[in-house]
Amino acid sequence: MLLSVMLVQVLAMFTELPLWGCYGIVGSGLVVLGGVWLAIGKSTAADLAVAPRPRVNTRKENGQWHPEQTTSNRR
Repeated sequence: MLLSVMLVQVLAMFTELPLWGCYGIVGSGLVVLGGVWLAIGKSTAADLAVAPRPRVNTRKENGQWHPEQTTSNRR
């Protein structure tokens, strides 16, 4: 945040632009940069291989299977 304010002040000092114009330029640049990062993040997230969530029936089957498979035959 402070670096963006510093950039505005540097831009205002070295150009003839009014201060509001410098804020507009820096703010617009940050919006464009954020949009690019968002697009890159969305495309990266779309390429990730995520395991699908189990269905309700699968959970019920696992609940029935699990006790049968884990009980010991020893007495």
